[in-house]
Amino acid sequence: MDDEFIPFGENSPSSGKSESPTLLTAADAPWIRELVDTSEPPFVRLHNEILEFCEFVALSNEEMRIRKAILAEITELITDEYPSAEVSVFGSQMTKILTPTSDVDIAVLNIEPDKKDVISTLYGVADLFAKNKVASYLEVISTAKVPIVKMDHASSGISVDICVNNSSGIDTGRFIRQHAEEFPPLRPMCIILKIFLAQRRLNETYSGGVGSFVLSAMVLSFLQQRTRLNVRRESKMTWNLGALLLDFFLYYSSTLNHHRVGITLQN
Repeated sequence: MDDEFIPFGENSPSSGKSESPTLLTAADAPWIRELVDTSEPPFVRLHNEILEFCEFVALSNEEMRIRKAILAEITELITDEYPSAEVSVFGSQMTKILTPTSDVDIAVLNIEPDKKDVISTLYGVADLFAKNKVASYLEVISTAKVPIVKMDHASSGISVDICVNNSSGIDTGRFIRQHAEEFPPLRPMCIILKIFLAQRRLNETYSGGVGSFVLSAMVLSFLQQRTRLNVRRESKMTWNLGALLLDFFLYYSSTLNHHRVGITLQN
C-alpha cells in the first residue's frame, strides 16, 4: 500500500488510469489534478487527496511577498516609535503550517513599556497604527491569556495579531517547527484541520475556539501516541493521512476522556 502513496513533498504522478469517480458529483474537486483511480483503497485515495489539497491551498510567491511587506511596514512603524524594539514573526508563518486565511502573528520584544502596564503599551501601539492609517479594523484584546493588538491590514485585508514583550510564541513556533520535521504528517493534518475549524468559526482562541498552537499540540500529541503504540506492537509505522485524520476525529471526539485526562508533549 505504501507504494501507492504520493510521497511527502513531491508532486502527484500523472497516471491517467481511470475515469472520474461517480460519488457525489461527476466533477473532480478543483485541487485534484488527475483522474482518480477508483480501484485504489479508499484510505490511499484520501491520503493522496489530502496532499493535493495542501498543495492547492499553499500560498503563492505573491501572497508571501505581501505578508513580508506587511511585516516590513509594521517593523518600520514600531522601531521608529520604539527604537529598542525587536520585531519578529511567529505562529503559522514561522512553522510553515500556513493557509490563505492565516493571520500574520508578530511579537514585539524589548519595547519600553508605558509606566502603567503592558496593556497600556498595546494601546500605544494601536494608536500608532491608527495614526498611520495602516488598519481597516483595529482592536486591543486585553482579556486574552496573551493580550494582543488585533487588526486587519488596510491595503491587503490580511489579519495581523501583535503581542508585546512576550516571547512564548517564538519559543512554541520553534518547538512545532522542530517536531514537524520529526513527524511528517503534522503539517498536512494541521492545514486540513485549520481550514475545517475556520469554516465553522471555531478557530479563534479569544472566543473559545482552537487556535493554531493548540491544534498543533493536539495533532502532535496524537502522533506521538500513535508512534508509541506502534513501537509497543512492534509494527511498522505507516503514515496514511486519510486513516490518521479519521482516527484523530475519533480519538478527540469519543476515545479521550476530556474530564479526567489532559495531554502533554513531554515524554
